[in-house]
Amino acid sequence: MATLFLHLNAERRDEAEWLSLDDDIGMATVRHGPLSLAANDAKGARVIVLLPGVDITLTDAVVPTRNSQRIAKVLPYLLEERLASDVEDLHFAFNKPATGNSVNVAVIARQTLDDWLQCLQDAGIRPHIMVPDICAAPCLEGSWSLVDGADSVLLRMGQNNGLAVDRDVAVETLRLSLTLMAQTPPEHIVYYRCEGDEVDTLDFADLAPEIDVEVLAGKRLNLLAKHYHPETAINLLQGDYGRHEQLSKRFRPWRVTAGIAALCLILFGALKAFHHMDLTRQSEQLTAQVDAVYQRIFPQATGVASKERVQSLLKKLSNTKRSSDGFLELLAKAGGELKNTTALEISRISYNNGALNIALTLDGLQSLDDLKTRLTKGGGLSVEIQSASSRNNKVEARLQITGEH
Repeated sequence: MATLFLHLNAERRDEAEWLSLDDDIGMATVRHGPLSLAANDAKGARVIVLLPGVDITLTDAVVPTRNSQRIAKVLPYLLEERLASDVEDLHFAFNKPATGNSVNVAVIARQTLDDWLQCLQDAGIRPHIMVPDICAAPCLEGSWSLVDGADSVLLRMGQNNGLAVDRDVAVETLRLSLTLMAQTPPEHIVYYRCEGDEVDTLDFADLAPEIDVEVLAGKRLNLLAKHYHPETAINLLQGDYGRHEQLSKRFRPWRVTAGIAALCLILFGALKAFHHMDLTRQSEQLTAQVDAVYQRIFPQATGVASKERVQSLLKKLSNTKRSSDGFLELLAKAGGELKNTTALEISRISYNNGALNIALTLDGLQSLDDLKTRLTKGGGLSVEIQSASSRNNKVEARLQITGEH
């Protein structure tokens, strides 16, 4: 993953300087512009934000424990007397104690940190690490570093001792710091300035010790990125501002919605399960009822009624119903004409393959012919005389009556 260093501007919060890490940090191209432009280079990169030191106090404390959670709880009260603001309004970030019980601490107002994070979020930038820019200034044994810039000057006096000041008061601040540190003055001071900066060189006059001037070919951010050490720089994104907590805050407004959605899914699943159980119970009841009916109809049958056996019986009953319907339909059509025929005697009626077969006796061939005519025209039937014989002035005949096709 690529690394992007982003140095925020204390005076113009919507602007910044940034560079992408490459093999030569000292000569990497530093870009300047709005945060929205920096967001394009921040995509897919590990973003290290250098926060203006003017908003941050660096100090140290001796803690009674090495447990990080306990340190976070006691630290505000250990430093309360050194700070002018209410500790409830401040955010305390620290490094784990390396030796002994002394920790380096960075203190920043919660509102200030919230505002910076909101600016980054509005620009579409999610920082992985946020450190005071003072912690990225060169830190050399026995020396102080003074890093010049167009908006501020960074003064680093030790591993976790330094401050950021306006250029107008930088020399006087350095003079006062040397006075306060008269017991342990630095062996020498290195003044870093960029070759291309359009600002006058600071005039240190008769300050002692002598100040070495180092002119940088690149920009101030090249120097800060080069001297940034993650093991010593204090990451402000811890505790309430840790990445895990920030993600939790981001999704917290959706927790209720997600909970309701999860509850709905659970209820839907439960209803489906209950519905399935109810259908299963009804199916078992119907099966038991079918078995009981089957046993009543076929008391000699052994075992229960299988699905296939019942379906076969239903099919037979259906076929029988359809046959009865055909027989009754033909009989209804022919019945009127048969009833109106005088001296008619019916000896047998049968139904087979959609045809109504009638054996009857009439008083003559003319009556038989008249009946066929009436059935054909009035009843809309097809009539076939299959046999006819005359005996004792009577005619015995067999008719086959079908519906017209």
